[in-house]
Amino acid sequence: MASLAREGCSLSGLVFIGSVRLNKHSFDTISLWVGLWAGLTLAWPVGLAYSAETVAPAPAPATAAAPVTPPAAAAPAAGVAPGAATPPSASTATASPPPTTPAVPFATVGDVVIDAQTFYDAVRVGIRQKYYHGAVPVDQRATLQRDVGASLVDQVLLVKEAKRRNLTPDQTVIDKNVADYEKKYEKDPEWLAKRETLLPLLVRQLQEQSLLKQLETSVRAIPEPDEGAIRAYYQAHPEKFTEPMDLKASVILLSVDPSAGGEAWKKATAEAEELVKKLKQGADFAEMARTHSGDPSGKQGGKMDYSHKGMLAPEVEKALEKIAVGAITGPLMVLEGVAIFRLDDRIPSKLVPFQDAQKRARLLLMRELADHAWVALKKRLREQTPVVIHEEYYLPLPTPGTDQAKPSGGHPVVEKNRKPGVKAP
Repeated sequence: MASLAREGCSLSGLVFIGSVRLNKHSFDTISLWVGLWAGLTLAWPVGLAYSAETVAPAPAPATAAAPVTPPAAAAPAAGVAPGAATPPSASTATASPPPTTPAVPFATVGDVVIDAQTFYDAVRVGIRQKYYHGAVPVDQRATLQRDVGASLVDQVLLVKEAKRRNLTPDQTVIDKNVADYEKKYEKDPEWLAKRETLLPLLVRQLQEQSLLKQLETSVRAIPEPDEGAIRAYYQAHPEKFTEPMDLKASVILLSVDPSAGGEAWKKATAEAEELVKKLKQGADFAEMARTHSGDPSGKQGGKMDYSHKGMLAPEVEKALEKIAVGAITGPLMVLEGVAIFRLDDRIPSKLVPFQDAQKRARLLLMRELADHAWVALKKRLREQTPVVIHEEYYLPLPTPGTDQAKPSGGHPVVEKNRKPGVKAP
């Protein structure tokens, strides 16, 4: 039976519970949310199937507080010295820090030290939470590391602030969660063997989680805005309350396989040009659509539903904006082939009256005010507390204007039932 190994640390009473290594038939995955705020909320799961080869057991961290006694750790991975911090391996964490752990800790937040292992563990969890088993795109690796680092710092600051405000954990909720956990694993031999060590860590984690939740709830509980403030917000953000322009068009689509070569596209374009000539000479658009169009709308004479601005491909919208109602475009290359559009109707965009938009304006304003209050608190706490992050743990940020992960070329796969010219999801 596989051994259990805690990966985590205590930061001045703030306990991070990392992965507990179990065999695949033991505990289910349980996410213990630890409030890594600052835009990237991460879970510290229990029971993730990390192998001994990819994640070495974490050492007991050195912190400013009295250390929490960790469970017995599994043997270190090959090539890792006992007690050494273990950066994510290339196989599971492509946002890997430098191969040699810096001599300094990752960060200090006031009197709290965030050690290397805590940062590496957080990066592992961040990768798994955001990308699951996928590789981190090259141009996002350095940013992900910085998001995780900022989240760790914010968490320390926020827990301290919650305690300064004399917030207390919701013991009723904590007791229920612990009881549910104990009931679920009451017959599991591994849980029973490690219960005395793991249970205090679980309780501490739930306490910190409760404090962070209460703090955010209280900070976001802003006063109700009056009608004047709501109206001012409505007037300052007309784009949020404007119905987009609607276009109604008909189409003749000369289908081309997305993987076809250039000759097929040339042939379809030439055929479309001939159809345009006939249409300009008086040929019936609907009849031509029934005869030539490869789109399902051909059976209805090419008629499409109304489309909001932004639903059609940019080149199609641009062409339709230049013509009058009843006119046709020239041949346009779209994902599905070469198309000819006729503009059947144009409904201009319009501002929704305040009385109809007031409820939505109120909700948007309150959300923005609450977000601002939460961000302002974190900013103030950072300004009031000495914070040192040793950036040698981070990969360099990509040089602006460079492409570090270019997509492959070629025509994209086209969804069969999507209307011609409608942008791919």
